Amino acid sequence: MAHTRTALAASVLVLAFAGLGTLPGCAAKNSAGDENLGTSEDLLTDESEAGNADDSTEAEEEATSGGGDLTDASQGVDPSLPDGEHLAKLKLNPGRFFTPAGCIATTIDKNVVTHVFTNCTGLGGRTWNGTVVATWTRPAANQVQVQRVAKGFKIDGASIDRTVTVVYSKEGGVFKRDRTVSMKGTTEKGKSFSRDAHWVVTWEPSTKCVTRDGSSHTIIGSREHSTSVEGYKRCGIGVFGCPDAGKVKLHRDAPKGSDKVIDIVIVFDGGKKMTISLPDGRKLSRIMLCREPAKVN
Repeated sequence: MAHTRTALAASVLVLAFAGLGTLPGCAAKNSAGDENLGTSEDLLTDESEAGNADDSTEAEEEATSGGGDLTDASQGVDPSLPDGEHLAKLKLNPGRFFTPAGCIATTIDKNVVTHVFTNCTGLGGRTWNGTVVATWTRPAANQVQVQRVAKGFKIDGASIDRTVTVVYSKEGGVFKRDRTVSMKGTTEKGKSFSRDAHWVVTWEPSTKCVTRDGSSHTIIGSREHSTSVEGYKRCGIGVFGCPDAGKVKLHRDAPKGSDKVIDIVIVFDGGKKMTISLPDGRKLSRIMLCREPAKVN
């Protein structure tokens, strides 16, 4: 971790990339010295807790969709394949996403697939326990849909009820995942929360380009938060690559008895550069710890 990262910078990045489903590095360097970003980190921490839960469930979806490797995780399900090929892959758990290998027990009854997690170690070293019931359908010839339902699912100290519906499609060689999330529960710190989100992700294999757009809304305790992602794009280098473009907006409504609204905007300027606009009007430049494509002479 870079020694110049402040606490709020860390929270901003966690929030931003929880919404993006990707994490290019673990810190951002301050390009103008160790300037303090402000004292409002605690106002965003609640959203980070709920965002971590949502981000973790997306990893579970990738691992239980028949993937098992990073290419499959990027593209999602290929709807051009016969239904039987999707179902045949669903029992795979090679330990790439969750360890130890085999910690997910999967049973299939026609188009309903049940996944039981027992002490699986997943994203961020968290421990997973619980049951996810996935119902697979084909709403159109070029689409495959899966609805996953979990009740009382445990991720470390958090307990979550959720329904996630993902529609996979493919057009002109571009894969698309349209994901709708409804979840509620209790965070690791014992706070009740609810969260609704909608994300659209595309993957173009020949250029290795990923795009992401969407938004989420979270209520946790007496606070309300929203996150939106606009025009995010990353090409050619993989999950730890630098984004080519995109904007993340973070908003927190004023809690009861307060008039303090928090708005933060993060703009990816291409390469390792990003700009953070803070509630007090300041704009700060940051350097992300991510990989840029090799330069061609």
